[in-house]
Amino acid sequence: MGALICCQKNRVDKEHVIRQTAGAGHLNLRCTRSWVAAAFALLIGAASLSPATAQTACNDTLLAELRPPFGTRLTAATLKTDAGVEYCEVRGVAGPGPSRIHFAVGLPTQNWNGRFLMAGDDGFDGTVNLPLERIAQGYAAANSDSGHAVPASRDAAWAYNNRTAEIDYGYRAAQVTTRVAKTIIQNYYRSGIRYSYFEGCSTGGRQALMAAQRDAEQFDGIVGGAPALNLTGLAIEQNWSLRQFLPDNGAPGAGTISLFQAWALNQAALAKCDANDGVTDGLITNPMACDFKAEELACSQAGSNPLVCLSEAEVVAVQNVYDGPRTSWGQSLYPGKPVGSEAGWPVWLIPPLNVEGGFTFSFMNYLFFSRDPGPAPGYNWYDFDFDTDPPQGDFMARILDAVDPKLASFRSRGAKFLLYHGAADGLIPPQRTVQYYESVVAANGSRERTEDFMRMFLVPGMDHCGAIGGGLKTWDRLAPLVKWVEEGQAPDRIVASQGLPGVGVRTRPLCPYPREARWSGEGSSDSAANFSCMMPRVCWPDARSEQCLEEE
Repeated sequence: MGALICCQKNRVDKEHVIRQTAGAGHLNLRCTRSWVAAAFALLIGAASLSPATAQTACNDTLLAELRPPFGTRLTAATLKTDAGVEYCEVRGVAGPGPSRIHFAVGLPTQNWNGRFLMAGDDGFDGTVNLPLERIAQGYAAANSDSGHAVPASRDAAWAYNNRTAEIDYGYRAAQVTTRVAKTIIQNYYRSGIRYSYFEGCSTGGRQALMAAQRDAEQFDGIVGGAPALNLTGLAIEQNWSLRQFLPDNGAPGAGTISLFQAWALNQAALAKCDANDGVTDGLITNPMACDFKAEELACSQAGSNPLVCLSEAEVVAVQNVYDGPRTSWGQSLYPGKPVGSEAGWPVWLIPPLNVEGGFTFSFMNYLFFSRDPGPAPGYNWYDFDFDTDPPQGDFMARILDAVDPKLASFRSRGAKFLLYHGAADGLIPPQRTVQYYESVVAANGSRERTEDFMRMFLVPGMDHCGAIGGGLKTWDRLAPLVKWVEEGQAPDRIVASQGLPGVGVRTRPLCPYPREARWSGEGSSDSAANFSCMMPRVCWPDARSEQCLEEE
């Protein structure tokens, strides 16, 4: 039964935690070997398993009945119908002191499934967006504007000399909204919450890791994708990569490549490394096993195509993007873009289409330094010195970065984390997420112990959060986590799909890192049924060598 979690496999002879829903929320009891105590808790939990229905009409008269925490002002309750579901939207403003965290809670009026979902954000946020798909599935869900109501998600001017807003964006807005939302949900349904989840990608992925590191007691399960976990380091990398193609005070230069050259790079990388996993399918499963170099598309190469080949300056610029930022003496500051991500570069890096420049430039002006240099012309993103300036981000890293690998509180309460990243992410390099996961393995003593509460999935061919391009980006991120939390079934493989124009749909298993999907050699290579999850032939960086021996 979902309301009872007892006697996990690694604690059979110890005390265990039974999570039992009560009217005021989760009540933690100590579980001994007593069958009487376990049966009693099971009977109590079973009473709340059926879908719940709203007890009160959804209008402004409802607000007084919701009794939010002190410091919260509810502003409206509106009955809405979206995505085929009727729900009550409650809006308000919360936060300690000068914080102004705008939030909304979506409450299904019929058949609430007993679950709470906190939804993550993207970019700099600044807007409130409820996950309507999840509300339609029966979740009571919440979201905030991260502490600043600014609709331009790539403009961080709101952070200028505003430490309160920076802390809200870093972690506090999600914390406050979670607590306020839980109170509203319980008072609206007059029932306890059975399970609490967090789901987010990009900035939402960073928030997901923040929740596990700073707010572990609030969630039973968290799914985080393509996390901007080392946000200050990512800003350095993005600054570096953009400057390869915009070197002349933000204008194109000799190294700037065209959209056609980015496409040609992607095709050349695929031609060299697509078949490394045993299947030629337009997907590079492990970019770190691909030894493609920019010089292979150089115009000096015999037989090069003059329409798309790279000049000497372009070769240098592209290879710098692959290698990532470094000091003048060669010290690496952050991983570079993965081979196979080039199809997304026109969106993330190459003028005139790139949309991410504003985010990076604004970050350097308003969020990287402890004392904000402010807007241009006083400071410009290309003033950043890769030799001397990186350490100046250390103060803000303590507010913005989610890199703590220990996760002791999260692990000890039996919570689960599903981490994922697109292998072809052209915005946030997946290598940094791999490095973080390996640090979690090291901090928790073993891969087996880590996989008991956290598993990572690298998604072949998927760009940033599946926003653009192809790859195996179609799969439900939350459903495998719910099954893991509520039924104890850890995700050993997740079937994802990819549309193939004019052909149909390809399915493929996503495997827990460091395992990769390997075709059996029989049956269709477009069917997940013909693949097994096996150890890779070549490891990603920082993977422990003994874990990367090929299984035959």
